[in-house]
Amino acid sequence: MTDEEGIEELVKFAESYPDEALSIKKALVSLDENQEGEQVTRTLLLLADPSGDTWEVDHISELRRTLGRKATDLELPPVTLTLVAESEREAIDAFAS
Repeated sequence: MTDEEGIEELVKFAESYPDEALSIKKALVSLDENQEGEQVTRTLLLLADPSGDTWEVDHISELRRTLGRKATDLELPPVTLTLVAESEREAIDAFAS
């Protein structure tokens, strides 16, 4: 599997993530390097606004673990995760494509 195929598969997987507390609207995934120069899979997720002040830590932790395992299965580098709420209008521009 190529990196591009792995990225496409991870996007589909993220966008179909089955957790009612985390409604993922869109995912953007790319390969990049972290500050130490190590390869990472950058994952940017647009989520429906949380019902309270923020999303529950348990749900985010499970999402992070699940996406990390899937990236490993797809032979992609470790996942970094950035969450953006729909109400954060200035951040939504990244999802416009």
